[in-house]
Amino acid sequence: MIICLDSEFTHLWSRLGQLDLDLIIIPAKTDMITGYNRVFSCARPRAIELQTVVCVLGAVGVPFGHPLTDTGVGGASVFLPCDVGVALDGIHATLLPQTAAMMTDRVLIATDIPVGACRRLRNGQAEAEVCPAIWNADHLAVVDPAA
Repeated sequence: MIICLDSEFTHLWSRLGQLDLDLIIIPAKTDMITGYNRVFSCARPRAIELQTVVCVLGAVGVPFGHPLTDTGVGGASVFLPCDVGVALDGIHATLLPQTAAMMTDRVLIATDIPVGACRRLRNGQAEAEVCPAIWNADHLAVVDPAA
């Protein structure tokens, strides 16, 4: 489990990719729609990059708070690798952003998450269109033309 801000830092994810993880859960408490969009938009490519399931769970409201003045924005999503054998769009299930002021009580129930199919892709046991989970950039060099 990582926290919401961690979804935005790719160096952490390159290290997590070495762990062969089946599921990553990202709890999030964002105060504005911009924070929600950063966390959720960054989590989706991480599922593609690591070829694993990434679940983002965004809280709405504050304990014993006043929902009409709370600015928190939350939602929930289950992201998967974009591959024919797993998910065409990389989205298994999603709950659109909501605020406490909306006074909703929506719940995302995601069933039949294809954890095993993701594991087979990631470990080369199933045909994949692209295998980013097993690729690294150690052999590349950045050349500065100004130097």
